[in-house]
Amino acid sequence: MTNKERHSFRAAARGILRCVEEERHMRFHTAAIPVVLLFSLFFSLSAVEYALLFVTFALVLAAELFNSAMERLVDAQIPFFSKNAAAVKDFAAGAVLVCAFFSVLVGAALFWKPEELAGIPAFFAAHPAAAAGLVLLLAVLALYVLLAPSGMLRLCRKIFRRSKSSGRPTE
Repeated sequence: MTNKERHSFRAAARGILRCVEEERHMRFHTAAIPVVLLFSLFFSLSAVEYALLFVTFALVLAAELFNSAMERLVDAQIPFFSKNAAAVKDFAAGAVLVCAFFSVLVGAALFWKPEELAGIPAFFAAHPAAAAGLVLLLAVLALYVLLAPSGMLRLCRKIFRRSKSSGRPTE
């Protein structure tokens, strides 16, 4: 891989990470992925169905990246109100909405299996540790969506400093 290619990949990764950090909707979409994948384990999905699921994830995330880029570009180039600028931003947001709506339909098509759905609550009732893990995962993902990774890091540092200053021994 050449330096130019490495630079391109780093720039792309930086763009994705910046979008995750700065755009709450991107964090919501990325937080939904592990939840969907976790619950997919309760279903007997084929390789093709998983491929469809991953393509759906990619479309939603790509649409959100394009929407965020379009909003930034329009805001940078047109600092005053413009009907055309507003329309461009609305169109880009509409693209995300279309992808998200159809991703829900893909999910319904893949996961609407009443006999398998019915087994999920029974599994968590029989496995309290798994239920606690799910609650913990959902709490962490909620913080991720609300605070962004940098906000979560600040919160962890604050908690860590407080526990160190409280006199509790740290090992």
